[in-house]
Amino acid sequence: MKRQNILLLLGLFLFVSTSSKAQIEIKTNPVSFLFKNFPVKGEYLFTPDWGAEIGAKTGWSNYTADNGTSARLKNYGASLAVKHYFIPSARGGDRFYALLYDKYRYWEGTSDGPVGRSEVTRNALGLGLGYKWVSRKNFIVETAIGGGKTTYNKVDNTDLAQVPLLNLDVYWRLDIGYRF
Repeated sequence: MKRQNILLLLGLFLFVSTSSKAQIEIKTNPVSFLFKNFPVKGEYLFTPDWGAEIGAKTGWSNYTADNGTSARLKNYGASLAVKHYFIPSARGGDRFYALLYDKYRYWEGTSDGPVGRSEVTRNALGLGLGYKWVSRKNFIVETAIGGGKTTYNKVDNTDLAQVPLLNLDVYWRLDIGYRF
């Protein structure tokens, strides 16, 4: 169900983006591929100074301990960001920017050891700063860093809202992409 909602949101975003005359961008984080995570983001540039970005990701990992116990981890995520570009070039939607983000993550782990099955659900809001380079041929390199606080943080139905350090969120990105 969650996967269908993410795909529906991405489809709606692409439909709205292609039906307008504004610029759109498709991006991914190649560093995430090393950790078997596969993110994709699309940004819609309303004006040269403002953009909105929606993203989705999925990933999985399999581990085997020295004692032969195996574990599997699956994760899903969705994100939404609003960006304001300060002094963009004539092309717009580039250079230094500030962003406000909302990030949802869900992890599900299963093991044939004593833990069995575990779930983590987390949602966070925060702020960040970034910089985007756009080449003459519309290729994009983007980097950003920021942080925020979780609004929802549960591990196996245990609310972690009372543990201060576990409710901090770190935001970073190193994306490559293309502007259409």
